[in-house]
Amino acid sequence: MLTSLEILKIAGGLDAEILSQRLLLFDAMNMPMFRVFKLRTRDVNCAVCGDKPTVTGLINYTQFCSSGLHDKPVIGIDGAVGASDVSLSARHIADRRSSSSTSTATTTTTSHDNNNGHILLDVRVPEQYNIASLPGAINIPLRDLKKRYAELQSIIADKRSTLMDSKTTLPIYVLCRRGIDSMTATRLLRSMRDTPSTTASSLSSTTTGATAEGTKQNEWEAWNMSGGLLAWTRHVDPSFPVY
Repeated sequence: MLTSLEILKIAGGLDAEILSQRLLLFDAMNMPMFRVFKLRTRDVNCAVCGDKPTVTGLINYTQFCSSGLHDKPVIGIDGAVGASDVSLSARHIADRRSSSSTSTATTTTTSHDNNNGHILLDVRVPEQYNIASLPGAINIPLRDLKKRYAELQSIIADKRSTLMDSKTTLPIYVLCRRGIDSMTATRLLRSMRDTPSTTASSLSSTTTGATAEGTKQNEWEAWNMSGGLLAWTRHVDPSFPVY
């Protein structure tokens, strides 16, 4: 209503003071209820609204921050980010890692740092990976996943050769800082596996154990670590660095 009154004063050419370059505040809980603040005039040297602005558009948030637009997870009791049929909690993955040595030809350790019988794929950028990473994790950034798919297939073939039962499905646990990029990577991996014709051109002829037809659907399965490394710290290893 107050805005409408200002418009009527201007449109009607009334001889009345208007709130030009002023801010009117209304506070029903305190006196005086109305307060008027004078606003500063435009700064001619302002980078945005000055005479010679240097900021003329929005920045690329993803490129500038090296993170997604929606990188703030809603972490539940088990560290999960929402409900998904491609995700496992950090605690569940840790338990699986601990028990995976029983299904491999060579048993080395039964701690949650054991990397037998599965692949731990870290899809963070190298700068973040170098800050802190889980033992045995392979770093293939999300941005490079398609062009390095042949390399991953070779790793899968080598890892599957260590399984006692060749019919066992090899799990690939995909992780990042918060579980957002790893969710994207998990869905991408499943898509490339299930539609090998779309990725055949990216496969190297020297790939061990992998052909242009790709790997069979039941040979491996990608799983997202819900909540990422933050959930790992919260639910598995409190000593793991948080950054």
